[in-house]
Amino acid sequence: MPLFHKSPEEELPEKGEERMRSEITVEELPEQEEEGEKEKNEEAKAPDWFQTEGELALDVYERGENIVVHAPIAGVSAKDITVVLEDDVLTVYGERKNPAVGGEERYVVEECYWGPFSRQVILPHEVDAEKAEATLQKGILTIRAPKRKAKEAQRVQVKKL
Repeated sequence: MPLFHKSPEEELPEKGEERMRSEITVEELPEQEEEGEKEKNEEAKAPDWFQTEGELALDVYERGENIVVHAPIAGVSAKDITVVLEDDVLTVYGERKNPAVGGEERYVVEECYWGPFSRQVILPHEVDAEKAEATLQKGILTIRAPKRKAKEAQRVQVKKL
C-alpha cells in the first residue's frame, strides 16, 4: 500500500462532499503494568523534507456482519493514533516517539522505527463508520466496523414517448 507523502488531513475530501467519512476516537484500555511512567523526551526533529514515514502492518478479516482490523502498535498511546473510515477505505496514522532521545545515546544497533507511520487499506465492504469503534490494548489496535447494508437494485420501467 502506498504511504502518505503529505499529512493525511491534506488527503481527505473537503467538507460538504457526499462521501461518508468519520474519524474514530481510539479508546485506550487499561494495561497490567507499573503505574508510573518514565518521563519521555521529545524526539529531535529533522527538517520536514527529510522526514520519513513507517508503514503499519494490518490484519483485516470479516467476522459475521463486521469488518475487524488488528494492528500491532507497541509503544504508542491512543492519543497518538488517528483512525479514519471513509466508505470502504481505512486510514490509520500516528507517531511512535522514541523514549530514549536525550542526546547522550550512542547506538550500536538501531532497528526500531521511531517517527510518523501510516497505513491505508481498501476494505472488502463499505462500513458504517458512525458505529465503528477502535481500542488499544497491550499494544494491539483493534478496529471493529459493521458492514453497511447494500442497497438493493431497483428496476426502472421504460416508458414509450
